[in-house]
Amino acid sequence: MSFLSRKLKQCRKPAGWLGEVTARNMNSGHAKLTIWGLSHLPIQKDDIILDVGCGGGATIGRLAQTAPDGKVYGIDYSESSLKVAEKVNKDLIEAGRVELKQGSVSDLPYADNTFNLITTIETYYFWPDMVAYMREMRRVLKPEGNMAIIAGAYKGGQYDARNLRWIKEDNLAYYSEKEMGEMLYEAGFVDVQVYTDFQHGWICGIGIKAAPKRKLLNV
Repeated sequence: MSFLSRKLKQCRKPAGWLGEVTARNMNSGHAKLTIWGLSHLPIQKDDIILDVGCGGGATIGRLAQTAPDGKVYGIDYSESSLKVAEKVNKDLIEAGRVELKQGSVSDLPYADNTFNLITTIETYYFWPDMVAYMREMRRVLKPEGNMAIIAGAYKGGQYDARNLRWIKEDNLAYYSEKEMGEMLYEAGFVDVQVYTDFQHGWICGIGIKAAPKRKLLNV
């Protein structure tokens, strides 16, 4: 197995002591991308937020600062990542403002219509069924809530040549701006917006869960 393959394996699911190092590196390495992506979202002070694939937990802390009267939930299927996230957010967890769980985006352990906002950062490459996972996130999102997929690589960005080498190395998913938007609509979201930063190679796809239609009363 090549060095790149080993690195991508740890990015997919950090494990062991090296996984904890990877999670900490992600916390610092994804900071600018995260700030850029979150800037496109209308986060309210009392929002109930879910971060899917929360990794080392830096985004959770940032979201908790932005929504001081709300609560932030984080889920990740890597035990090593959650260990780091627990340490990073220790005070927030003890204050009841953050809650972490081990689990998968394919079967989120939350009730329907729970969250005002769902974020997922640097995760989609590892998802074998993008639309199905989008639908699962939509299920737990409240009507009129936002879901955002934020990533540091997209097809058609400035770093395509480098990215394609990584994609082929580990059979990762890789989508264009147009494909991202189409999949969000296919998953049932409305008012879809896809933002890109060509210079950095960043993408942020946002969809809204439509409010239920009101039944007309017969008069």
